[in-house]
Amino acid sequence: MFDLVVLIGMHFVCLPIIAPQTTPRLMACIAGSLYGLIAGLQCIDLCFDFVILSDQPISDGVDTFLARQVAYLYYHTVITASHVNAALLAIVLTSFLGALVGLGRSSPGAQRQWLILGAAVVVGSGGYMTCVVPRYLAIRQASRFEASLFEGWGVVLGARIALYGSVLVSLPVLFALQGSRDEGSDDDGGLGKPSERQQQQQQQ
Repeated sequence: MFDLVVLIGMHFVCLPIIAPQTTPRLMACIAGSLYGLIAGLQCIDLCFDFVILSDQPISDGVDTFLARQVAYLYYHTVITASHVNAALLAIVLTSFLGALVGLGRSSPGAQRQWLILGAAVVVGSGGYMTCVVPRYLAIRQASRFEASLFEGWGVVLGARIALYGSVLVSLPVLFALQGSRDEGSDDDGGLGKPSERQQQQQQQ
C-alpha cells in the first residue's frame, strides 16, 4: 500500500516539470544534477558488484560472511526502501518529462541536441533496464538469501559501465544546452551581456 502512495505521490511532485514556465535550459540544468546523482548511486553499487564477482569471504572481525550474502543484505535493504524507490522514480519521471519539454519547446537546432542526448540516454538506460532491473526485482521478491540470485553478475557490471559511458557521451551536449538561450528569451546565459531588447532601449 505504501508503495502505491509513493508511486502516486511522486507523479504529483514531478508535475511542475511540464508547467508553461519550465524552459528547456532549466531542464538541462536539472539534468546535470540528475547525472551526478545517477553516477553517485552507480558508484556505490559498483563496490558490491566487485564483491560479488570476487566471491571472496568478508569478515567483520568476529564472523565471516559469503560475498554474495553481504551483497544480498545490501541490495535487499536498498531496493525495498521506500525513499530510495521514490528517488529513483523521480529520476525516471524527470528524465522523461524533461525530455518532452526539451524537444517541444526548443528551436530546431536545440531539438537536434536533445535528440542526441535522448539517444545516448536510451542506450545506457535501455541496457540498465534490461540487464539490471530484472535482477533487482528478483532480489526484492526473495524472502531469503539464495546464491543463485547473483549468477552471471558480470552482465550487471557491463550494463552499469555502459550507463556510465552514455552519461560521459551526453555531457558535452548537456553543457551546450545549459549554455544556450531559450527560444524567445532575452536571457544571455548569465554572461552579463546586454540582450537585444536592452540594446534597443539604450539606443532609444
